[in-house]
Amino acid sequence: MGRAALTTVAGKPVGPVGYGMLGLTIPWAPVEYPVAVKAMETALEQGANLWNGSQHYGTPQSNSLHLIRNYFEQYPQDANKVVLSIKGAFHPKEGPNGSPEDIRASVEEAVKVLPPSIKPIDIFQCARVDPRVPIETSIKALAELVEEGKIRGVGLSEANANTIRKAHAVHPISAVEIELSLFTPDTLHNGIVDTCHELGIPIAAYSPTGHGWLTGELPGSDISQLKNAPYVLR
Repeated sequence: MGRAALTTVAGKPVGPVGYGMLGLTIPWAPVEYPVAVKAMETALEQGANLWNGSQHYGTPQSNSLHLIRNYFEQYPQDANKVVLSIKGAFHPKEGPNGSPEDIRASVEEAVKVLPPSIKPIDIFQCARVDPRVPIETSIKALAELVEEGKIRGVGLSEANANTIRKAHAVHPISAVEIELSLFTPDTLHNGIVDTCHELGIPIAAYSPTGHGWLTGELPGSDISQLKNAPYVLR
C-alpha cells in the first residue's frame, strides 16, 4: 500500500497525520520532559511533522511552548522539518481574547518563551473565535504580527464557514483546526469543509478517535468518563 499524499501547510509538505500536544503538558498529568521529547522525536520520525500546541496546554510556567523549546534546543536540526501551529489569546476561565491588544500580548509572550531563533511559529491562531470582536479585527492584528516577523502565518480554530471566508479575505489562512471524527461529522455537511476546499485552506482535524472513545481506551460502563466524550454523546 502506497503512502498517503502529502499536504502543504504554511509552505511546507506535511504528512497525513499531525501531532497534537495537549496530553504532554496537561497540569493534572504532565509527562516528564525526557519522555515527552522522545515521543515527539518518534512522531517526527514517523512522518507526523505538523505539530499543534497551545499556550493553555499546561500552565504559564510549563506549557507546549516550554516543551517545544526544550525539544529544539536538543534537536536544532529538526526545526526546519516541523510545521508548528500554536494556539493562544485564550483564558481557561474567561474564554477567547480576540482583541488586538490581547492577541499581541499573547504572541509576545509566545516568542519570549520560544524565540524564533530556536523555532519560528509557523502558524498562530486564537484558540477560539472571540464573539465579542469582529473576526476581521482579530485577523488584521495577526497579519500585522506576520509583517513584523513575530509569526509566519495565521490560522483559525473552530470557525464556521462564514467566519473562514471573512478571515481569509483579510489575510491568507494557513490552516483551519476543527474537530472531526465518526462522532462529529457535521463539518462535512455545514459548509466548513467545502469552504476550506474552495479557498485552498488545509484542515487540521483534531480528536479523530473521538477523545479515545474509538480506541477502547475509555470503559463504556464508566459514566463519569462522559465528560471526556465528544459533545454529541454528552
